[in-house]
Amino acid sequence: MKYFLTQTFIRQNALLAGFAVTTGVLHLLCNLVLLLSIGCYIELLFHAGSSKSRALLWMGIDLPQNLPSFFTLFFGAAVIKFLCSFLEKYTTSRAGMLYAAKARKEYFQYLLHSPETLKVKSPARQLVWFSSELKSMQRYMEKGMIGFTRDMIYFFFCCYLLLQFHVILGAVIAASIPLLWLLSKWGHYRLKTVMQTGRNAIAGLLSFISRRLHQIENKQATTNTYKTTTRFIQRQQKAIKLQQEMLTGKALLHSMVPAVLYCLLGLLLFLIANPAFITISSADAVGFILLLINLFSVIRRVVKIESIRLPGRISLEKMEKAHQELLHCPPNLPFFFEKELITSKTITNV
Repeated sequence: MKYFLTQTFIRQNALLAGFAVTTGVLHLLCNLVLLLSIGCYIELLFHAGSSKSRALLWMGIDLPQNLPSFFTLFFGAAVIKFLCSFLEKYTTSRAGMLYAAKARKEYFQYLLHSPETLKVKSPARQLVWFSSELKSMQRYMEKGMIGFTRDMIYFFFCCYLLLQFHVILGAVIAASIPLLWLLSKWGHYRLKTVMQTGRNAIAGLLSFISRRLHQIENKQATTNTYKTTTRFIQRQQKAIKLQQEMLTGKALLHSMVPAVLYCLLGLLLFLIANPAFITISSADAVGFILLLINLFSVIRRVVKIESIRLPGRISLEKMEKAHQELLHCPPNLPFFFEKELITSKTITNV
């Protein structure tokens, strides 16, 4: 956790964040239990060979071989899934809301404490931070921190199950995903400069609109509307050009992830189809493939997490700068930030 705001928020709300992660993991595990239990149902009803019962046993669930036990497990998992889904969404959203509220309060107090900032950058430019950038920070906490932790715990658990099915195939999956994540992280790192420039261009455009509307309200607008419109179009075209560059990069990265995942699945299917490379029973092969496909949505979220974290980090850097400025304020000036933040001598960086 690089930023002081995230550090202090997690310390103050560790129970809430931990509860959100726990209920999220249980929700995903219930999805897995329901998927595997359907295989057990087919096995019980049609006496077909299956590896689903063994997979449940690896999860610590010893299901008796009868239909009443199956229905008890199935409906019990469905009820727990509902409760965990509700609690996960509520606590995660609440954590994001409180995180955004903390950031809003502290940055607003920083602007009150440092009025020279408003002289350099107009209030209209600062309003962008309180709207779109604050939403990026909220998503950073909800999905970039809590959601990412939940998905990583579930991913490692599923890797354990995949290794139980077949060590070599499970190792291929476990090794491939970090490489894909690093590739995505590198791509988003290249987009950081474009994203920052694009945000500044949008902020400048909104500031320009705000000033002109303020002049109209106070009857200070000039009669040269053609010049004003021309400047507006120029600013907007610059912002659109920068946003197009960013959207092109993001679309490329987002399209790459599912394509690589299905290519990886195709490679595994090729290896399974050739006994010279891999030896695995048909039941274990079906179980492995179904578990991997079930894991695809989690892998996509983990790999594309930088698309959520990067905008949040750009916004958080402004908070970090504000905190650094307040740390070096003269002692006779009032402090608005929390005492533990102002009196701290160092700030932990990545």
